[in-house]
Amino acid sequence: MEYRKLKTLFYLIAGLVTAAPAAFAADDIAKTFSAEAKGNSVNIYSTSDKERFCTVSVKFSILQDGKRIDGRSGCQDATIPAGKHVFVCDFTRPIVIKPKIEGPVEGSCKD
Repeated sequence: MEYRKLKTLFYLIAGLVTAAPAAFAADDIAKTFSAEAKGNSVNIYSTSDKERFCTVSVKFSILQDGKRIDGRSGCQDATIPAGKHVFVCDFTRPIVIKPKIEGPVEGSCKD
């Protein structure tokens, strides 16, 4: 896939992940959510004692033609069940090569 199409795909995904009104602080998001890069996927997980309705995203990069390209993955308006290390959402594509998490999970939740 050519670079321009790949970049457009990442911007499209970033555009879908919009910020909802914050119901708790960024520190709480960082404590509640984690991200993991493996294979050709970027996965987001949650650890919470109660169900929440959240929009979350994480910045990552992939290897493309020997260079790292930034992207953002996430899920919008997801109902996330209570539990420890619960799978929330992923970004999995064949073009995702050697993904690397480049920042904390960001977002907002409502109870």
